[in-house]
Parts: sequence; structure tokens; C-alpha cells
Amino acid sequence: MKIRRWSTAGLAAALLLSGLTACAPGGTTPGAGTTPSATGSGSPASSDEAKRVLLASTAELAKGNFKFAIGSDQVTGDGWVHQASQSAQMRTRFLDSAGNVTTDITLVYRGSDAWVQLKLDEKSAKSLPGAQQFISDKFLHLDKNKIKNAKNLRLDMADPAGSEQLTKAVVEVRQDSAGSFSGKIDLAKATGARLLDNIAVDGLPAQGSTVPFTAKLDGENRLRELAIQLPAVGTAKAQTLRLSYSDYGAAEPAEAPPANEVTEAPEQLYTLFNQ
Repeated sequence: MKIRRWSTAGLAAALLLSGLTACAPGGTTPGAGTTPSATGSGSPASSDEAKRVLLASTAELAKGNFKFAIGSDQVTGDGWVHQASQSAQMRTRFLDSAGNVTTDITLVYRGSDAWVQLKLDEKSAKSLPGAQQFISDKFLHLDKNKIKNAKNLRLDMADPAGSEQLTKAVVEVRQDSAGSFSGKIDLAKATGARLLDNIAVDGLPAQGSTVPFTAKLDGENRLRELAIQLPAVGTAKAQTLRLSYSDYGAAEPAEAPPANEVTEAPEQLYTLFNQ
């Protein structure tokens, strides 16, 4: 199994086309149905009960109104989705081994429009053909008709990181205390999860794709934190992939950038997206 690491040449396109999405009306509700209650007073739940509670914790995401953050040793990101206005915003920063920001990408979705702001350090800029044409303090307005996979610009999912797919890939779980869980997850069963698509490893060790995780729920049994431990692979050291959710029901609409801060995306950027 492989979990892709970002390549510098394709990261902007990959982030746009397989990164942040939000819930569209009429979409499927993950974990729909009655939400089980987490066992109170720190009492341990059975494995089956713990898994049911954990799976149900992603159901609130289908309402498409929350803030989120993702992170690892190589990337940090945060944003929010607001389904009612069909809008979302995300900022992602890629880091080098010293923790310096090498790439800073901000994406804004509003209705059928999308804008991207891309900032690269000198080394990253040199690795991207024509980068000087689209690295700017301004937002670049994207014409979805010029992108081969433009359907991916639609806000058609509630879950920006794939938490539902991740929790469904849990193969072992226990409830350690009220709202706190730990266990193992089979990453081979979670290949559709965007958190894994966006964060780096070239391949897992021979012993398999099952790795430890921890999860925490809030007081209403909604997913609050998910952390997945990845082993060292090749030259990449072991790391933790982190995902958190907050402000359920309290996110504000994402606004289009002011007109004086926007320019149309150059053709070189579409060439990158369509590679």
C-alpha cells in the first residue's frame, strides 16, 4: 500500500483537486441514524459499542458547518466550511525538516467560483515551471472550464479530511474514558480519506498497514480530535497525522476575496493543474 507524499511539482493542483470540499444539499449523511451515547463516568465500553460511538461521531459533519485543522511534521492547515452558503476556506502550509514554511496555499470556494493564493520559498519556486507567473500576494480566480477535472471543484462532500472513511477503517478500538478512544486503523481500507491523500509516506513497512490511533469526542459525542501514528518509512521519520474539528454549527460563510486583491489565473497554472 502507498500513501502519497506531496510532490512539489504537483502540490498546488493536488490540493485544489483533492483537498478541501464541503457538503452539498442532498448529499449522503455519514453515520446517519441514531447516535449512540458514549459511556459516561469513564466506564469502559465494549469494543463493538465503542466502534459504533466512534463511527457515529462523524455524523454532524454532514451538516457542513464547522471549523477544522490538520497537521503533521510536514504540513499544517486550518479552515472552515459553511454549506448553507456553499462556501469554504482553507489555508495550508508545507514545512521543511527545520520547520520553515516552504509553501503557503490559501483556497476559497464560494458557489461555483474558486480562488487560490500561492506563496513559495525560493527553492520550491524553482522546482515549478513558470512559477513566477502565478506566485503572488493576490488571489488567482480559477476558471473551472479550463481544468480537466473541474467537477472536483464542486462542494460535494461534508468531510474535508475523510474522517468518516478513517473511522470506518478502524479494526480495533477501546474506550479508555468518557469521550476518549484508542485502537488500530487499517490504512489500506481508508485510501479515500483526504488526510492520507494529502500527507506524506511512500509506502508502509512489510508488517502491514495497521497503525495506532487515538480519538476524542466532545460533550455531544461529535468528533473533536483524531491522531494517527505513522511509522518511519525510508528517509521519512515516524510522525503523527492530526485532525481536529470545532465550532460545529458556528462557522461563518467564506467570503470572496476583494476585487482589488484578485487577478485571473494565468495559463501556466492550468497547465500545472492538468498534468
